[in-house]
Amino acid sequence: MAPDGSILGTGIATPSDYYDVMYFRLGGDGVQLTTQQFGSTGQDTGTGIATDAGGNFILAGNTQFALPGGTSAGGVDAFITRRPALP
Repeated sequence: MAPDGSILGTGIATPSDYYDVMYFRLGGDGVQLTTQQFGSTGQDTGTGIATDAGGNFILAGNTQFALPGGTSAGGVDAFITRRPALP
């Protein structure tokens, strides 16, 4: 739960034959406020989520290939990234 009482979540989205990281914010009443996704050309999974003092999302997970702006060490890599705050 975020400091403002909203509910945060992360996991996978399946837009095609691969997985992307999906993250979302629900109001305290459970109504969906926003959902975003990002990923590489392989299998990507979000496994942890938090917010910082500015409301930005801090996401952890794993990726099969390089995420945008990153590099891959081969195989499955762990990641931690900050994503902009969502309304």
